Amino acid sequence: MTPARAWRILIVNDHEIVRRGLARLMARRRDFQVVGEAATAAEATEKAVQLYPDIVVLDLHLTDASSVQVCREIRSRNSRIRVLLLTSYGDDEAVIGAILGGAAGYLRKEVRSQDIIDAVRKVARGQPLLDHGIRERVLERVRRGAQEGLGQLTRLEEEVLGHVATGKTNPEVAAAVFLSEEMVRTSVGALLKKLEAARRS
Repeated sequence: MTPARAWRILIVNDHEIVRRGLARLMARRRDFQVVGEAATAAEATEKAVQLYPDIVVLDLHLTDASSVQVCREIRSRNSRIRVLLLTSYGDDEAVIGAILGGAAGYLRKEVRSQDIIDAVRKVARGQPLLDHGIRERVLERVRRGAQEGLGQLTRLEEEVLGHVATGKTNPEVAAAVFLSEEMVRTSVGALLKKLEAARRS
C-alpha cells in the first residue's frame, strides 16, 4: 500500500558507486523520495538534521567514524528517524552495538534489489527487521548489563527496555506492551535512573 506521502530516504555510504546505485534503485519507487546522500559520518549527521528523513540507510562500515556512533547521534537528535543498517556477513557484534544504539534493523549486503526495497518499507512501517538470533543476543546483552552493574529491573521495565533497545519510540513501545504512552514514559524515566544513563540513546 502506498503511503499518503512518499517516505523520505537518506543514503549513507562512503562508496560512491554503491551510494548512487542505492539512490537510483529507491528513486524508481513511488513510495520513496531520496532526499539526500552522504559519504561521511559528519555529512550523515548534518543531513539527518537538515533534511528530516524518515529512514536513513546506513552502511555499517564508514571510513571516518563508527556507524554505531552515527546511529546514536542521529537518533539522539531525532528519535523519529529509523536507521536501517547494511552489513556484511560476520558483522554480528557490530550489528548488536548498533541495535543497542537505536538502529531499527539490519540487512545483509548480499541480497537482491527487491529485498532492499522490502526491508526499507518494513522499517518505514515500524516493523522489526531483526532475526531471532540477533534479537535474543541483544536482549541478553541488555539483561546482563543491567543485572551486573545496576540492580534488578522489574519485569515491566525489562520488557520496555527490550523494545527501547531495538530502537522503538514511546508510542511504538506503548502499542507493543499494551500500556499508555504516559506509563511508558514513566518506565523509561525509571530505567534511565537505574541504568545511570543521561539520555535515552
